[in-house]
Amino acid sequence: MFCNIIITRPFDQYFTYKLKKGQVVKEGVIVKVPFGKTKNQLGMVIETMQTLPEKNEYEIKNVEYIFEDILLSKQIIRLINWISDYTLEPRGLVLKLFLINNKIIEENKIEQKNNLFKPNVVKLNNDQAIASQKIKDLLFKFYSPIVLEGVTGSGKTEVYFEIVEEVYKKNKQILIMVPEISLTPQLEKRFLERFGFSPEVWHSKISDKKRKSIWFRSYLGEPIVVIGARSSLFLPFKKLGLIIVDEEHDISYKQEDNIRYHARDIATVRAKIEKCNIILSSATPSLETQNNINKKNINMFS
Repeated sequence: MFCNIIITRPFDQYFTYKLKKGQVVKEGVIVKVPFGKTKNQLGMVIETMQTLPEKNEYEIKNVEYIFEDILLSKQIIRLINWISDYTLEPRGLVLKLFLINNKIIEENKIEQKNNLFKPNVVKLNNDQAIASQKIKDLLFKFYSPIVLEGVTGSGKTEVYFEIVEEVYKKNKQILIMVPEISLTPQLEKRFLERFGFSPEVWHSKISDKKRKSIWFRSYLGEPIVVIGARSSLFLPFKKLGLIIVDEEHDISYKQEDNIRYHARDIATVRAKIEKCNIILSSATPSLETQNNINKKNINMFS
């Protein structure tokens, strides 16, 4: 039995490995394989085969280890392929964005966390209440992006907090994206005051322990709210119900180093693939978003 594997290296092609006796794999499972001088290279199985082609001139190495508890969903595999096509980057590098690093994947035991959900009742003004109700009417029914527009200080955050409450009650996972790390403490504080528990915060400065906890809680489908920078898009959410892109017009959502992408665009595609709701919040919607509004590809509420 053989399998083709994408490894977390800058390659778009797959590599063929042999399964040891008793090993069983399927599409999406994460494995550890030897590659070049590296003995513990992470990869993802994309297909299995009973036999090799007749003409094979290469040595076929064995799959060393199978992470049986880590299986990326078909939606994530589809997203990996889309990002690769979108950015013209090899699928191996895109896969690496989702897997973080070997250490976190190998230490896959975490403590479960139960959030004490005690939302405070907030009285919305008339405009906020109207916008909130219109968005609620679309929840879980209509998955085209929703633009929430309002001048700075108009209370857009309170409106989308109302939506967060509705989605969280369904035991769904929620991602709130911010363009800058510096914006997370203020939003985290407002979230705690509103819901009675702190959201998880994801960015490049958090510890490996925190990173591992959030990654696996997302993967296991626990009800979780993550406030994160661009890289939070690559968490392996299993029950994603809502994505909010705050200040969607901000140029900081553009990743200029390594793999180049616009986080707003990937968030929109991920929402479509996952069939979850997405809200683009801004006082001054980007030209791209405004163009989609004009073409009626997006619903706008202000």
